Amino acid sequence: MSRYQRGRLIRGVASGGAYGVDAAAHRAALARSGTTVAVLATGVDRAYPYPHAGLFDEIAATGLLVSEYPAGTAPAKSQFLARNRLVAALTSGLVVTEAGLTGGTRNTVRWANRLTRPVCAVPGSVYSSSSAGCHAMIGDGEAELVTTATQILDRLTRTTEHPTPGSRRSTPHRDTRHRRCPRGAGSSLSSPPVTPSPRSRFARDRCYPRLRKIACLRALVTTLIRQYR
Repeated sequence: MSRYQRGRLIRGVASGGAYGVDAAAHRAALARSGTTVAVLATGVDRAYPYPHAGLFDEIAATGLLVSEYPAGTAPAKSQFLARNRLVAALTSGLVVTEAGLTGGTRNTVRWANRLTRPVCAVPGSVYSSSSAGCHAMIGDGEAELVTTATQILDRLTRTTEHPTPGSRRSTPHRDTRHRRCPRGAGSSLSSPPVTPSPRSRFARDRCYPRLRKIACLRALVTTLIRQYR
């Protein structure tokens, strides 16, 4: 949620410029005249995805485009995983609003943990595959559960400076009650699980949660920028 400029800590939003949550975070920051940084897996002169060329131009005008690759470098799968460490390193904390069990987001979270950056995750529907990664990270202790902008600000501002890698990490006390339950533990619950119909489950998984999370993300970024000022 921050970047450095001439040795000074700048408040803002850093992300990868991809479809979905990445683009929503960048656009929300731009809409509030906030600072946003796009970390690219290509040369800074290569817009990828191409439909985001206009978005990258807006970011470059008021924020920053970052890449470790020379101009003209085309996209490659390995480069997207490699750039995740830059996203983690350039920020003072990571906020995950949705993630699958595998993929680039989990890779970025691992880098953030290695670099002792705080990681926050927003829970979602237990039926949504796009929230499965968030739930796993919270259960495994890789991320702290957050549901409001105030909680995120509190977590990211506990330490004003980056701890050095290898130093003792200041992590909040984790409530062991939220750890992953052993198999069979759920059988003691009084209420049986509700199994949705295939049609309602498809609508819940594919449409509503993603639209709702993008809308919530925009509101969240707006609140963060307003409170940081």
